Amino acid sequence: MGWHHELGVFDLETTGIDVETARIVTAHVGLLNEQGEVVHGRYWLLDPGMEIPAEATAVHGITTQLAREKGMAAPAGVAAIVDQLRRLFARGVPVVAYNAPYDFTLLDREAKRHGIEPLDSPGPIIDPLVIDRAVDKFRPGKRTLTVAAG
Repeated sequence: MGWHHELGVFDLETTGIDVETARIVTAHVGLLNEQGEVVHGRYWLLDPGMEIPAEATAVHGITTQLAREKGMAAPAGVAAIVDQLRRLFARGVPVVAYNAPYDFTLLDREAKRHGIEPLDSPGPIIDPLVIDRAVDKFRPGKRTLTVAAG
């Protein structure tokens, strides 16, 4: 990674696309070393406290039944996610998040919904979607992480 010794990574899967109403279903926060190896990673499966729409399940594969049976309570999960990110940012570790405004805004709304202190001005953040749009502005088709990484 040369220009930076460590990078954090952050990703959410949710119940929908509206940050005001969607809930977190899964989350991952990880830390990569200079060689790009995962040195720490944490994955959460949350029970969002609502039905997971079929459209969302088609994207991430998590059903309402699975989330209810195996997922942790949303307030505890959201608190843990916020804590892990807060620790990375406090150390000055840049966090990579594809379509970062969505994930960080939704996490903010979830934190507030559950009475958890949200991240205050999180950063530094690296958003590969922004880079992809700048590098290949007129490329047709989807700009999903899978397409951008391919």
